[in-house]
Formats: sequence, structure tokens, C-alpha cells
Amino acid sequence: MLVRRLQGSYPITLLCEQFGVSRSTFKYWRARRSIINADKIKICSLVSEKHKLGNGSADSRSIAAMVSQDGTGLSR
Repeated sequence: MLVRRLQGSYPITLLCEQFGVSRSTFKYWRARRSIINADKIKICSLVSEKHKLGNGSADSRSIAAMVSQDGTGLSR
């Protein structure tokens, strides 16, 4: 995000105003970037693995079926 890159040179209040972003939105965005969701990372890696197994042509339905077969519930 451009606001984060420029925050050393300009006040956050001014940057958020110029880009049309509320300060609270920026604050919550910055806080959420530091939270790591292990379940989401696990599911993303499983989906990526199954997509590669399908030679990059597996669609969402077949990927969801393959991941669900391995024991992780997943819907499209």
C-alpha cells in the first residue's frame, strides 16, 4: 500500500486524506497484515498442490473434491 511506503515522509492523516482512505481503515489493514492464519495457509497450500497435480488445468470443483478426499472439508 502506497500510504505505508510514504508514511516516513508524510503524516498518516494527510496521506489517508489524499488517497481517500479513513485512518481507522488503514489502522485495521496494518494490524491484520501481522496476523497469520495457519488454517488459511494450510488450505492454500493444499489447493496449490492439487492444482499442480492437475497439471494446472484442474477447476475449482475438482480441486475441492481432491482436497475433501484428503480429509480437509472444502467447498468451491
